[in-house]
Amino acid sequence: MGDRIYQKGDAGLKIARSIWVVFSWFLAAAVAAVFTALVCVVVHKLSTIGLVLVLGINLFLRREFKYRGDIQSQRTRDEMLERAYPERYASEEE
Repeated sequence: MGDRIYQKGDAGLKIARSIWVVFSWFLAAAVAAVFTALVCVVVHKLSTIGLVLVLGINLFLRREFKYRGDIQSQRTRDEMLERAYPERYASEEE
């Protein structure tokens, strides 16, 4: 399988991407552990107020990320439609 990577060109780029993906897995685990510890400390130190605070931050971040994801999805969908049907999206000035 490794030999086929080198045969189809840009092997360095493919290997770099693979390394980045594996590194990202470990990085995601570390970031999740740090934030989990932070949430535990806040809830432990502030009790009920901490729980409400963490819950509020969680709900705010979920809404914000969903909003940004929806905007990106719409932009991607519009770009795909523009490539598929260029006559619909051609400006009249051209």
